[in-house]
Amino acid sequence: MSRSALDLAAAHARRRIVFGHPLDAHQHPAVRLAALSARLEAVRSLIYREDRPSQALGLARNVAMDTTTDVLLQFHGASSLLDDDAQLFYCRALTEAAL
Repeated sequence: MSRSALDLAAAHARRRIVFGHPLDAHQHPAVRLAALSARLEAVRSLIYREDRPSQALGLARNVAMDTTTDVLLQFHGASSLLDDDAQLFYCRALTEAAL
């Protein structure tokens, strides 16, 4: 879920033009996407090698919530109200966090 939400944000950042350049050409959004991606890969590797997978899955839920929140609120903004995919990932992350 986190990877798909991150891919959605990266595609949106490539399409969205701000100040004459794509959004991902600006430093802050690019660094934010890279940080989310690094965090996601760290959790993914932890899940595969962890002796206690329940703790790793709890961390994965937190990363999914953070990733989808950033994608929905920071990258898509008001356009996320019209984007069904961004809302879907956010609702799934909320549901997983509640369980």
